[in-house]
Amino acid sequence: MNLKSTQLKIAFGKFVIIASMFSMVGCSSMATPGLSTAELDTFQVDCRYKEQQIRFLQSQRMTSNQKLGAGLRNIFAPWEALTDSDNYEDREQITSQRKEWMLNQTLLQIKQQC
Repeated sequence: MNLKSTQLKIAFGKFVIIASMFSMVGCSSMATPGLSTAELDTFQVDCRYKEQQIRFLQSQRMTSNQKLGAGLRNIFAPWEALTDSDNYEDREQITSQRKEWMLNQTLLQIKQQC
């Protein structure tokens, strides 16, 4: 019985350490960079600045590490859905590929209109 109790304490301790790392580190490195999905939804295409807009939108793409970090942060810090709902929702949009789809649609819109 004492062995099971020790193993349970070790497992719980590992979980607390991992959850703490994700909640503390996320303040800067795992925050969602760039435009939010709401901002992308209202992005205005201006053909006078076609090349600049294309470069800007391309720079908004997430790396695979950023996508992984967003997903892990939402898994290991589910309480942020209540305490930091805007960033939680943005990370959810990243992991579901919705943000990537919105970027592609905006780039397609520039291509078709300009």
